Amino acid sequence: MVLAAGRSERFGSPKPLIPWGDLTLVAHQVRTLASLDEVAEVIVVTGHRAEDVRAALNGLRARTVHNPDYAQGRATSVARAARALPEDCDGVLLVSVDQPLHPDALADLVAGWRAAPGDIVRPLHEGKHGHPVIFPGDLRAELAAVDDATEGPRAVVRRHADRLRDAPTTYPHVLLNLNTRAAYDAARAMFGLSDSDAPPASGA
Repeated sequence: MVLAAGRSERFGSPKPLIPWGDLTLVAHQVRTLASLDEVAEVIVVTGHRAEDVRAALNGLRARTVHNPDYAQGRATSVARAARALPEDCDGVLLVSVDQPLHPDALADLVAGWRAAPGDIVRPLHEGKHGHPVIFPGDLRAELAAVDDATEGPRAVVRRHADRLRDAPTTYPHVLLNLNTRAAYDAARAMFGLSDSDAPPASGA
């Protein structure tokens, strides 16, 4: 599930809609996820600029779920997406739209999950934990009940710390988080993207 509901206030423009190669960032996330055989369905949680986000996904294998409470915090989007998942899902891959996915790094994570499908699996690069995280399917109900007052999915991880496993990867992309324009520029350089399609620094 891809969280794409926030206002992106620190960044200055809606992060789901910023250019990423020939796509928007949210479309890149969905296309990368949908390329994996293990991914049965991609759910994108919308909120701010929902119609524009849905339009950016036209033609891609994704289902959108709107979160009218997105302004109350990230956990509301996690809970809404988890409630939209089938009860018998094998695993839940939790992706933030502003943490761009690299297909090879994602493959390393999925391989780690396949080796331990009953565990919470997170990527590890040079001693640093990254994202996204895969939760086992039996924790779907707990994800559906998270709230920001108790730190959302982090509370689920704490409750099941004995089931937490690392999936080593050589790709530093798992550490990226596009909170600022400088981080966006650095991430684009890491992915080898051209500057020609980047938005102005002030956003739009």
